[in-house]
Amino acid sequence: ISIPEDKAVEITRAFLAHEDCEPAGLGARDSLRLEAGLCLYGNDIDNDTSPVEASLTWAMQKRRREEGGFPGAARIQKELSEGA
Repeated sequence: ISIPEDKAVEITRAFLAHEDCEPAGLGARDSLRLEAGLCLYGNDIDNDTSPVEASLTWAMQKRRREEGGFPGAARIQKELSEGA
């Protein structure tokens, strides 16, 4: 959910006022992202980890993998052809 910062407290309180809603911590977020196969920036990946090293090539368009033309393309294309 993306909301304006100045509405965050108001909207959170509205959610929590509903009887079926309760706060879920970072553990819940981590469980859901792990089930979905998603990485957490700063934990699983960072500026030094490429999408190939992080097993995220599924998230890259085939055309982009093949044609490049984006920042870091040379590194990614090399890792795809030679291994990470």
